[in-house]
Amino acid sequence: MPQNIGNLITDKFEIMSEEELLSKAIGVFEDKNLDAIVVVDEENNYKGILCERWIYRACINPSKTKIKALCKPVPEIFENSTLIEVAEKMLESDSPVLPVLNKEGDVIGVINDIDLLSEAVEKEFGNLNVIEFATTELITLSK
Repeated sequence: MPQNIGNLITDKFEIMSEEELLSKAIGVFEDKNLDAIVVVDEENNYKGILCERWIYRACINPSKTKIKALCKPVPEIFENSTLIEVAEKMLESDSPVLPVLNKEGDVIGVINDIDLLSEAVEKEFGNLNVIEFATTELITLSK
């Protein structure tokens, strides 16, 4: 039976307009220790997410650049999604965080890659010993 993601959804996120400056987003990340900021347009429609590390990797002036410049349109997931569905979407979008929507289309939380991986490992491999995965044949390579 596919594992549901309900217990992995966190409300550790903020919603910000794509028109806000990145400097304001940096302040929000620092003040609230967030995984992601969910980005919306002026009509409050979901546009994507922003992760703090994307800002620092971009090497741009955050006081002159709007959030929409770095916002990534990652796929949203729904509260009844399975672990497998979430993992597939994270891999496909190369995003460490995905927004979770309810059936009305409202963002109710986010799921991050660390929590997803921890849950998958605990559910799938929690009671198994390492020896069950170890290879018995030793392969040696030399020049």
